[in-house]
Order: sequence, then structure tokens, then C-alpha cells
Amino acid sequence: MKPNSSLIIGLLASALFSAVAHALPEDQSQPIRIKADTADIDEGAGRAIYTGNVTMNQGTIHISGDKITLYTKEGNVTRMVAEGNPAHYREKPAADKEIIKAYGNTIDYSVASDQVKLLKNARLLQEGNSFTGETIHYNMTTQAVNAQSGSSSSKAGNRVEMIIQPKVKQ
Repeated sequence: MKPNSSLIIGLLASALFSAVAHALPEDQSQPIRIKADTADIDEGAGRAIYTGNVTMNQGTIHISGDKITLYTKEGNVTRMVAEGNPAHYREKPAADKEIIKAYGNTIDYSVASDQVKLLKNARLLQEGNSFTGETIHYNMTTQAVNAQSGSSSSKAGNRVEMIIQPKVKQ
């Protein structure tokens, strides 16, 4: 890839995913509901590990995977890591927007910094558009997207891919 190609992809992705900034405002005031086969909670360490077909819901936010680890500080969730083959994340960013879907073998969401990392087989879908790569870093505040292929060798299956639907003229 040429050096300017990364910048162009970043700018296109920023425009493409500008509506992804946050889930519905009321989501954060909703209780977190978790279902799993097992739970290992260590309040002193600020960590809870849920395993076995785990689902987590908070308002319109839904996360599922084989394992979900929640990290807390002073009773507030600061980070969530979902693992699966793949793990799934979806949310409704606004009442007038379609549901956003994200997939990856690992989804690492830092609540404090509004950073989402999709690792291994990463994919982000919004309103018919998609962004695929081996790793996707997404800043929810600035809408900056950084996607990377799996290796420096440019195998066709390891390249970053974006599919952008044309805008409908009104």
C-alpha cells in the first residue's frame, strides 16, 4: 500500500462510520444482563470472567462469545473483552440509525477511552457498508478507523477491504 493510501482509507472510514460514535444515550443507564455457563467473579481484583455461550445485554448493546471478561474500577465497568470464534458485538447508535455489527475472534472494548479493537478476522458492518481486516482499531469519539492486514505479505485473503454502498439521492 502507498503511504497516502492509509490516510485515504482512514478518512473514508471516518466518514463511513461517523454515526458509530456511541450507543443510544439511555443504554448506559440500563442494567447489564449476563448469561453464561460459569461465572468467576473477583471483586477485589475488579474482574469477572464468564464462560460458556456467554451473552451480555445493556439496552441496545449485545455482546456474545465463548468467554467475556469484565474489568471494573469502583463498581464501574472500564473494559470488556469478548472471545469467540467469532465473538459478536452489536448496538444501535441512534434511534434513526441501523444496528451496527462487529465481529472478531477477540473484541476488546475500553469504556474509559472509547476504543474498540477487533482482533483476528475483524469485521465492522453499518448500513450496508463493511470494513474487514485482520485487526481493526476504532476510536468511538473521533470515529478514526485503523485496519490492518494479517501480515506484510499481500495475500489476497489478508488484505483490508471496504465495501461502501452508494448514497441514495433524494
